[in-house]
Amino acid sequence: MFALAMLPIRLAARALVCASLIGWASAQAQPAQDADALIKQGVELRREGKDQAALEQFRRAFDVAPTPRALAQMALAEQALGRWIDAEAHVGKALEAAQDPWIAKYRDTLEQSRAKIAEHLGTLAVTGGPDGAELRVDGQAVGALPLGQTLRLPAGVVTLELTASGRTLVTRTVSIAPGLVTHEDLGAPAATPAGANVSEVGAHGNAGVGNDAGAPTPRSGRRKVAWLATWSAVGLGAVGGVALVVREVEARRYQDENCPLMAGDPSCQDHYSTGTTARNLGIGALIAGGALGATAAVLFLTMPDGGAASDGRVACLPAIDLGHAGAACALRF
Repeated sequence: MFALAMLPIRLAARALVCASLIGWASAQAQPAQDADALIKQGVELRREGKDQAALEQFRRAFDVAPTPRALAQMALAEQALGRWIDAEAHVGKALEAAQDPWIAKYRDTLEQSRAKIAEHLGTLAVTGGPDGAELRVDGQAVGALPLGQTLRLPAGVVTLELTASGRTLVTRTVSIAPGLVTHEDLGAPAATPAGANVSEVGAHGNAGVGNDAGAPTPRSGRRKVAWLATWSAVGLGAVGGVALVVREVEARRYQDENCPLMAGDPSCQDHYSTGTTARNLGIGALIAGGALGATAAVLFLTMPDGGAASDGRVACLPAIDLGHAGAACALRF
């Protein structure tokens, strides 16, 4: 009798445990579902070219469920926005999760993105200067000397400022070259152009001899040629249009003055000569302008990658999701 009396209690206890487990599992699954929805929204925004809005969605997804997938999507959006340091850090962290199924599936794409991001970054090695002095890069504090590590910085010109006890000890401009290590001794006078002493670093950090960091890149000259061709094409197009308008005006005057019936009239001869010259000039200008326009387009489209928003060209960056991969493309100037 006692065993029979205890049976309902045991059943109730088991039911309570099962309900608790189901509730716990549902609570665990809900954040993952919310994060997936946010990531999908972000991917769609990237396909529409709205990279900043997409990045916000990926950040929210990472806050809800800090998965390698969310981190990788943040990196891809940051790459599109030209936030190279954050992009490199996030894609590197995501790739560390080698066992994650999503990372394993898209590893090749992510590795390619990491290589592209690295093309926009250089490394600064700082030596010299008094211990304890604070180093700032473009006004942002990065640590006290000695740093004990190199700094990863976007390629370009940066300003180094060394301060101690409320006063500025050193202010120096340094050129950071992509893929190179720039050595700067803050304890020595800047006798040579800042950033001239560099050594090349390969994809895996292998050092070798590199070019002077101050040397102009081929991309800058090619970009100037592309823009020169563009504006020349616009100018020739305008000249051609005006010339053809002049030709139409002279043709109408020729007809209005009954010139076809007045052979040898000086005024008619002037209309005919001016119209013919204007027609030839207009056609020639339009043909030359079209050729220059096509040349400019080819130069822009084939220009080496230099940043998501730095050149006039079509930029395509990966926009990948669990179900499929794609690309977000935009013509940027």
